[in-house]
Amino acid sequence: MLASSCSSTRNFSEGQSLLKKYQIKGVDASLKEKITPFIRQKPNRKLFGISKVRLHLHQLFDRKKPTKLSNWIINNLAEPPVIYDSTLSRISVIQIQQLLMNNGYFLAKVKYEDTTRHKKTNVVYSIETNQAYHVRNIQYTIKDSIVKSIYFYKLNESNLQIGMQFDQESLANERDRITKDLRNFGYYFFNREYIHFDIDTALNSHQLDINVIIENPEKTNKHVSFKLKNIETTIISDNLNDRFLTDTIILNNIKFIHTKNKIQPKILRRMLFLEHGEKFNEDDLVLSYNRLGDLGIFKYINIDFEKDSIDSTQLNANIQLSLAKRQSTNTELEGYVASENVGTSANFIYSNRNIFKGAEVFEFKIRAGLETQAFVDANQSSIPVFNSRETNTSASLTFPGFIFFRDKPTYVLFSNPKSRIGLNYISENRPEYSRRTLNSSFSYEWKQNNYISHSFAPMTINFVNSFLSTEANNLLDSLNNIYLRESFEPHITLGMRYSLVISNQQLNQFKKNYYYIKFNLEVMGTGLYAASNLLNNQKNKFDQYEFFNLPYYNFTRPEIDIRYFNNFGTRSQIVYRFNTGVGFAYWNSKVMPFERQFFTGGANSIRAFRARSVGPGGYRNIDLSSLNLDQTGNFKIEGNIEYRFDILERFIGAKLKGASFIDFGNVWDIQKNTNELEGFKPSTFYKELALGTGVGLRLDYRFLLFRFDLGLKLRDPRFENANRWVIEQFNNNEWKDANNYNFFNFNFGIGYPF
Repeated sequence: MLASSCSSTRNFSEGQSLLKKYQIKGVDASLKEKITPFIRQKPNRKLFGISKVRLHLHQLFDRKKPTKLSNWIINNLAEPPVIYDSTLSRISVIQIQQLLMNNGYFLAKVKYEDTTRHKKTNVVYSIETNQAYHVRNIQYTIKDSIVKSIYFYKLNESNLQIGMQFDQESLANERDRITKDLRNFGYYFFNREYIHFDIDTALNSHQLDINVIIENPEKTNKHVSFKLKNIETTIISDNLNDRFLTDTIILNNIKFIHTKNKIQPKILRRMLFLEHGEKFNEDDLVLSYNRLGDLGIFKYINIDFEKDSIDSTQLNANIQLSLAKRQSTNTELEGYVASENVGTSANFIYSNRNIFKGAEVFEFKIRAGLETQAFVDANQSSIPVFNSRETNTSASLTFPGFIFFRDKPTYVLFSNPKSRIGLNYISENRPEYSRRTLNSSFSYEWKQNNYISHSFAPMTINFVNSFLSTEANNLLDSLNNIYLRESFEPHITLGMRYSLVISNQQLNQFKKNYYYIKFNLEVMGTGLYAASNLLNNQKNKFDQYEFFNLPYYNFTRPEIDIRYFNNFGTRSQIVYRFNTGVGFAYWNSKVMPFERQFFTGGANSIRAFRARSVGPGGYRNIDLSSLNLDQTGNFKIEGNIEYRFDILERFIGAKLKGASFIDFGNVWDIQKNTNELEGFKPSTFYKELALGTGVGLRLDYRFLLFRFDLGLKLRDPRFENANRWVIEQFNNNEWKDANNYNFFNFNFGIGYPF
């Protein structure tokens, strides 16, 4: 061990000791989790739960004569010893006692005991919770009769129930609920300070009574409910000349000032849910803030209210909207390493927010990438630098709301509704093939609520033209696979796409477990095929209908990705992921287009294997340096388990994190377009799953995360069933040379793999 020769307490003064560990006894796991944050002093952290490496580094380098290296290690890698302080233990006891009382344990007893040997201290916090108090009865003291009637009208939503275990959090939630309910009924000046709770515990039965008290304002016997009178919206610009503009438009009882040449008032009117003559409503105010923010064109949004000078029961609303910078550009550089593949790319993005004064967002992107593909052909003695090139040029125009459905209820039911028109051209040049793709789409995007979002493209069209290399043509000839060759023919896909995302992740609530589910569905060519049949169009020599003199594909492709994040406090988590998808070609097609087939392996998949190097099924591509065009399928199963944990708070300006993982998966052909080895068999498919494990490091700069993963192959389905546990040959150099086999696969990427 690093510090076996140096004592972590050697330099301690008399009476000082190292806090070795602490224990919490007498409570269950859920209550212990609540108590842990209130322990004021914790021992030095262990690396991988084994050794206090950071403490040992501090002891090792703190004794040396200071150098730049030792100072850097002390400041970035090391951790000073935690010297035990009994005062902090006493404070911990007080805070734990208060926490228990807040959760209904009024008779709880908390004490601590510290034991020191050889200048190392163990602390034990012993807790007797005793019986918790429960609510026996709830009473109400509400002086304002109208407020009282509103309270009882919404009583079924109360956070307080007879029989519940008492806890302060429920009282706080009830206070917030009452405040919100009353503000939704026009009580703009009502706040939570008017609400009190009297607690009577003197029943000698581990029960208590709660009296809910809602006070009236001073010097009056009631609260006032307000209606909205004048609503005025002002656009604020950084242009100094705009202060002299006097343009004013009144639209549906709302006055808009300084909107000329800035934004169409009708767009703003759709986003405002404050109405003249209606009672003030907190939900309408929040909805207005959210919908104005959804436009993405304002630097800040401020809505103030003040009493009307004539009628003191009415409010005037003053809405100030400050325009953000309209045009912007952004340049990004990326790089990655995945086994023998090395790539880099540059991105240029131009965006214009509010381009036509209707809160439209225009975006233009150019992405150019270079990559070294790990492929050596017969005429090539080495891998050329960057033998693959890709350029991606796209333009999109996003409109607020749903085109053709811009009625007011749409903005109430859905958050951030958008309509998007996009055009995209991709040029790819790889050792295996060259491909040109032109894509055009029209889509709707919206959020159903905080957890569910949708994207629906009723119209998307792709023109694809591919050119196979000589080596690729030779490979397809040797395989005699007409279906695979057909997937590379020039073609069109026209149809619809739908995407659904469900996630209950709450930002800044790392202690809660959460899930993420994404479902994608593509249905291509259905309308075209129906029209071709209806019009009795002629088929080509391959028995296919054509559109713009190109055959089109008919297929359906559903895919689902499920992730579950199990957090252990704020410093570690386990992520479970399962991904599966299937594609069915029919009618005008015998095979899925190559670009919509599934593959597995790579930096975001089974990390022990290169991309497109697994499957389909038990396909035996023993020559790993050859092309892998045929290693795709129309059915995919993939899963991952990854343990993520913090290592160092500071490391070259970032937080250093670690990971260990297990990945598995494969692809299959379920339409019998290939040989038997590649097909899917429900009784034996699990024997054809590739399995890999590995470890990784992450540099988290908050705004950017660099990921380094090293994968190790455990099971490889390309071999005969009895030989698929390749890890058994890890030390067999003769076997590795004979099979040209590399057990490790290094991956570098940006962001988490999933």
